[in-house]
Amino acid sequence: MQVNNVVIVGGGTSGWMTCAALLKLCPWVNVVLVESAKSKPVGVGESTLGHFNKYLRALDLEDSDWMPYCNATYKNSIQFTDFADIGKTFQYPFGEYNFHQGNINGIEDWFDLKKKYPEEFTNDDEGISFAKYWNTVNTELALKNKESDAFGDFNPDSDRAYHLDAEKFGEWLKVNICQPWSEVDRFTHVIGDVRGMVKDVKRGGSPAASNREIKQLAVRLSDDKKTVGVQGDIFIDCTGFKAALIEGIHNINLKPFKDILANDKAFFARVPYNNQEEREKLMHNVTDCTAAENGWMWNIPLWNRIGVGYCWSSRFALETETRAEFERYLEEEFGADLEEVEIKLIDIKHGYREKAWELNCVAIGMSYGFIEPLESTGLLTTHENILRLVDVLNRREGYVSGIERQWFNYAAQREVIGFSHFVAMHYALSKRTDNPYWRHASQRCEYMLEQFDGNIKVNDEYERMGDILDLGRPLRANVAGMNFIAAGMGLKLGTRFNGYGNVDELTHIGNERLDYIKEVEEFIKSDEVLTHYEFLKQKIYGEDNVQLPEE
Repeated sequence: MQVNNVVIVGGGTSGWMTCAALLKLCPWVNVVLVESAKSKPVGVGESTLGHFNKYLRALDLEDSDWMPYCNATYKNSIQFTDFADIGKTFQYPFGEYNFHQGNINGIEDWFDLKKKYPEEFTNDDEGISFAKYWNTVNTELALKNKESDAFGDFNPDSDRAYHLDAEKFGEWLKVNICQPWSEVDRFTHVIGDVRGMVKDVKRGGSPAASNREIKQLAVRLSDDKKTVGVQGDIFIDCTGFKAALIEGIHNINLKPFKDILANDKAFFARVPYNNQEEREKLMHNVTDCTAAENGWMWNIPLWNRIGVGYCWSSRFALETETRAEFERYLEEEFGADLEEVEIKLIDIKHGYREKAWELNCVAIGMSYGFIEPLESTGLLTTHENILRLVDVLNRREGYVSGIERQWFNYAAQREVIGFSHFVAMHYALSKRTDNPYWRHASQRCEYMLEQFDGNIKVNDEYERMGDILDLGRPLRANVAGMNFIAAGMGLKLGTRFNGYGNVDELTHIGNERLDYIKEVEEFIKSDEVLTHYEFLKQKIYGEDNVQLPEE
């Protein structure tokens, strides 16, 4: 298969992210993006993981380029409240291990140190949690709501993520990356609706429609109502949950995560800051996740407002009672005026498709798969599959073999399944049994245990081919992330010291670590380190962009 002409169906965040990457990173490719004038964005997807940074760096985007337009803020950690048990809170900071002295390996050693120093090493952030032990800088920045790019091993390119208006991010890419290429005829933006398609019919037979490549789409233009043909070598499905191409044409159906994830609904609201003082206080550099009666609430502070939501299960609660619970949360936590705040209800279609790439059709974003909002995986299936696609196309300037498509599908599937079980782990390890929802989540779900094995081995042929093709290495679950969640949930590892032959060595390492943590705490406490708001004002938004916008 030779790919020179790409057709993207669907705009939104996924469509414009795909378009921008192809135009910027595959210089021989021409792109047509077909976008319906009737399409409405979901409106969520405002929090990212560190994986998102790979996409930004691949496109050579600086934070100051796009963040002001998208009302973006930084995200150093995820804070979980009432997940382990009611009244318990723990951090999941981003980035690499900060401490390179001594023979310190990870969660096993933290548990050993916890037994040696029970008063200093604790499961919560009042002491030295695993989060503070493993990623001291980011954990302290999150706890103090401060921001810095100037301490020790902290790397701003990888050690923090973003809160952003995803819809505006797509718009920014459209205007600043994609549309300029129309001047040299590499990009065409078509506003219209797909009404049909022409498919390849192979010599000697007429296979089922779902088994034939798409050659051309029939698009009815929104302005003059004419129908035009849009041809391409491959067609990218960015139509979201509709999955108009991958499911509508090729019948690659969604496989739900219903056995491990119960949540299928979400309420969502955009809450303005009441005043400047509240804004500076609430503009936290973490995504706040708080367990609720029948799911969990999120709090995502942007520069101009707060995104608030309630992810819940219709299996255990009625819409009326969860809405009432959500409204109380908005009033009590943010003083929201319910007459002024619009609450939207979103149907969550979690699951994945066994093939992201079928013949000459590639599903990107929610058309391929979706987990749920917890752990900010909404954009994961967008930017990860975009970068895989770019890698495939770049190998031989657009020539793609069957084994490359096969590996693309394998890598995409392993990643989305791995993350689904990682998300499910937040429920599976909970000690809560106070209602039917949490009893189901912690006791009744059936988990794929191999996803919890950090040393998982895959089929040898695929392992070797993966080394050759290098389409990303998500062949195992998020091991570091699992450690943060396991420790935060109070999980213990065995009854013996792990990895050390004597207590003296452990004592030496523990003392070194305690000294380092104190050094970090003192630095972040100092005036040298700005609050999150002040850092954004100075580095990103400027003094002339600090007033609260009028909504």
